[in-house]
Amino acid sequence: RAGQTRAGVQLYNYGALDTSPSTMTTEQKQRAGFWLLPMWQAQNKKAFTQNMLRVADEITATFSTNYTAEVGLEQAVTVQALQVYGKQETGKKYLLNPQATTLSKL
Repeated sequence: RAGQTRAGVQLYNYGALDTSPSTMTTEQKQRAGFWLLPMWQAQNKKAFTQNMLRVADEITATFSTNYTAEVGLEQAVTVQALQVYGKQETGKKYLLNPQATTLSKL
């Protein structure tokens, strides 16, 4: 289930494609997302900067990801592409790149 955790396990919640009810507690949700809020950023510049540096440092490890395809904006709004995204399949992520001009295999 979405957000399922156990003691000593850190959780990164990247989105809401899993539509099952989340098992994260309210406290876990607040901890996971609060530092993205602009008001918190302005009041906690040092912590925000540290968080951003950590993500940058760990982008190829802790925060790494794979994409099924890189899709340009023109292709992303086609009926075929929308039908593919609408499936919300596990393990299938698409990177939207507005500058991409070549068609990707969806």
